Amino acid sequence: MTLAYKNDELLHMVDQDTGTVDRRIFFDQDVYELELERIFARAWNFMCHETQIPTPGDFFMSFIGEDRVICLRDNDGGFQVLVNTCRHRGNAICRADEGHATSFMCTYHGWTYDLKGNLVGVPGFREVYHEELDRENWGLIKAAQVENYHGFVFANMDPQAPGLVDYLGDVGRIGLDLLAQRGEAMEMVPGVQKYTIPCNWKLSVDNVWDWYHAQTSHASAFQSGYGRPRARDAAVDLSKPPPPTDQLKWDQLVLLGEYGHAISGPLYGPDKQGPGIINEDWRERPQAKEALGSVGLKSRGHPNIFPTISFLPCGLQPARSACASPRVPARRRSGGSL
Repeated sequence: MTLAYKNDELLHMVDQDTGTVDRRIFFDQDVYELELERIFARAWNFMCHETQIPTPGDFFMSFIGEDRVICLRDNDGGFQVLVNTCRHRGNAICRADEGHATSFMCTYHGWTYDLKGNLVGVPGFREVYHEELDRENWGLIKAAQVENYHGFVFANMDPQAPGLVDYLGDVGRIGLDLLAQRGEAMEMVPGVQKYTIPCNWKLSVDNVWDWYHAQTSHASAFQSGYGRPRARDAAVDLSKPPPPTDQLKWDQLVLLGEYGHAISGPLYGPDKQGPGIINEDWRERPQAKEALGSVGLKSRGHPNIFPTISFLPCGLQPARSACASPRVPARRRSGGSL
């Protein structure tokens, strides 16, 4: 495929001097194809939390770009991220969102792979392939790098990419620690919720830390009482309607990272406005103070770890966007590699 844009044209689609963005970045297929190649195939993509795959054989299905990948524990207790496509004819080898397995067998011709992606079973290996098939070279395609940050498992398809800690930088690490430092241990609530939205992936990313929209888009939530102080506060009468809020007057804190990570939201503090339904006592823990530092402790914000994982400040399961095309929901590719 010949791409329509050169690098200079792409750079001019975002004008930092005027603060304008060319709308083509949200719908142009050529731009999207470049993003799959230059962003998703080279960035660190969030896979799952380690508590979702606690024992060998446990797996959780995720995405890198449009390719479905299996994140799992191998028999040595390590993390593996395997592209969910048989090396023979491209059939999916796993169709469950999460579960437990001792191996993965393609339901087309029966090729079987172990928990590290090695090809360990080929029907007709002697009769059909005359034992000439080099099974060592036909294992599943796997992520070039897999790392764990405080329980959050990330994968990268580029062996030359910087390590995860360098990729996260200060802003990315603060974003994850705003959730990871809330207690001695964290465990993901099991289950999968899916929403398919026919939009470009960047719309979801932009929306996470855009507090300009909240007062209008979420007006009904605030009118219903969301964000009111906790009921344990005796001074709060929950029987009365909440007072009107003007979020545009709240003190805000915005953090921007080198690789696109961002955090935005109201400042935290007893004299600051903002959602008051969350227990913030965890901020006094020495570990939290050390991890977040003076700046991170001031944030009550919505972190986005570029490109597609976001957290809400309530500490619930993270929201993750599977990469979607500019015009239609995410589609599966049948190829054997990215």
